[in-house]
Order: sequence, then C-alpha cells, then structure tokens
Amino acid sequence: MRGRAARTAAPAGHPMNASPGFGWVVFGGVFAAVWLIGLVSGGVPVGGSVFRPWIVRRRDNPLLYGAVMVLLATLAALCVVKGLERGL
Repeated sequence: MRGRAARTAAPAGHPMNASPGFGWVVFGGVFAAVWLIGLVSGGVPVGGSVFRPWIVRRRDNPLLYGAVMVLLATLAALCVVKGLERGL
C-alpha cells in the first residue's frame, strides 16, 4: 500500500483487518433487519426522520410496499454475497 491508503489503514492485528467482507455482511444485515421489520409490522420506514418517518404501509399501497420489500431483500442478498466473496 502507498500514500494515504497506507497512512489510514488499520494496524496489523486490528479487528478491521480480520475479514475484508465483514462490513458488507453487516451492511446486508441492516437491510435484512429493515425487511424483517416491514414483514412483521406491515410497514417499511423509507425516509423522513427518526421522529416523523415516512412509512410505506401494506394496506395503504400494496404495490409500492411490495416493490420496497423486493428492493430490500435484493440489496441484503447482494451485500451478503459480496461480503462472503471477499472472505468472512
């Protein structure tokens, strides 16, 4: 490694160097958790803020809800696969 990458890299033995794909798997896990929340509750938070989230509900707009759920599942799967390819 050279330049900035060498200066900002975690030192040898640091947990961040343990597995290069771990971050991707965690990132995919976040998408999977939001998907699971949407599946159980019937509504997916897709924007807004913590105090006033914009939620797509199954009963209000089933087509948009289905599209968001498919997108979340796809992103979760892609992130987990990428993490496993890089090595967990």
